[in-house]
Amino acid sequence: MNWRAFDLNLLVVFEAVMQDGSVTRAGKRLGMSQPALSHALNRLRYLVKDQLFIRTPKGMVPTPRAEQLALPLRHALAEMQRALEPETFVAAQANRRFSIAVNNYAAIVMAAPLVAAAERHPRRLRPSRQR
Repeated sequence: MNWRAFDLNLLVVFEAVMQDGSVTRAGKRLGMSQPALSHALNRLRYLVKDQLFIRTPKGMVPTPRAEQLALPLRHALAEMQRALEPETFVAAQANRRFSIAVNNYAAIVMAAPLVAAAERHPRRLRPSRQR
């Protein structure tokens, strides 16, 4: 299989059809029209050389190959999602420099509470003034 030409979105389509058992419902969940999702599914079928799902009166039934792929692909998609999620900001662990630009009135009102907060966390917060 040519991995350079492989569209990873096809795996999301596969997972949606696997969960929903319907091209129409999977398309709605993914924000795709039924024809667009059907086209994507056909592209995936061509790449893996398997029908993957068979249309029946009860919905789309996975083939044995689709059943075989389902769990590994679900795990792979979950891992990719975890890897690509932005890092959660934890203020207590942050080591960043913030600049606050305020006018004279705001400086008078905010200076005392900000300095007090910085003094409560001396290792993390180091106030400095620039003019």
